[in-house]
Amino acid sequence: MVVSPEKYQRGRVTWRKDHSKDLWSVRIAPEKRIEFEPGQYAHAEAVRAEAR
Repeated sequence: MVVSPEKYQRGRVTWRKDHSKDLWSVRIAPEKRIEFEPGQYAHAEAVRAEAR
């Protein structure tokens, strides 16, 4: 499968709220503005950051 790079971008989690041990909400700051139309959706994939 060929992945189209213009459909993907990185983002940074700027806020997180834990509702329970396995349910949380996040706010993400994307690299560039994302325009949405009614009925569209976005998919977010989390990649674990390396320990600092």
